[in-house]
Amino acid sequence: MLGNNGQPLFSNTRVSGIVCAEQNQIFVSTETSGVNMVNINTREVTHLMPETGVKGNNTHSIIRNENELWAATEDGLYIYEMLTQKVRHYKYESSNPFSLSDDPLQ
Repeated sequence: MLGNNGQPLFSNTRVSGIVCAEQNQIFVSTETSGVNMVNINTREVTHLMPETGVKGNNTHSIIRNENELWAATEDGLYIYEMLTQKVRHYKYESSNPFSLSDDPLQ
């Protein structure tokens, strides 16, 4: 898929997952650019999560759970709420027995 500038989207990274959203949107997870929303009509790409430059940009997989997008990353679990556009981050906490068992998720 080419971007609105005529250049290939995600050409320098491995795509690890694609999830359909609305009629004109898909979510794409990558190994170096985290999770991005692509408008397939305009080919505009919006970086959603996590913040640029963190370990979580290495995203292994994504799934949609109703109005949430769950991303398994090297830095734990990120959940993007589509209605509010807020991101929650869950990771291993040694003092919390109910936290994730480890940060890198597959």
